[in-house]
Amino acid sequence: MMELFGVSVALLALFAGFGVLIGLLFGFFGMGGRSSLRRR
Repeated sequence: MMELFGVSVALLALFAGFGVLIGLLFGFFGMGGRSSLRRR
């Protein structure tokens, strides 16, 4: 049971890390796209 709990926690941490990283990347590129569109 402890092994399953450890794996679930590891997967949650992995998904959380990827979610934050992708969120920051998309937010950064999204802001860049919006600013470029505003310039036009």
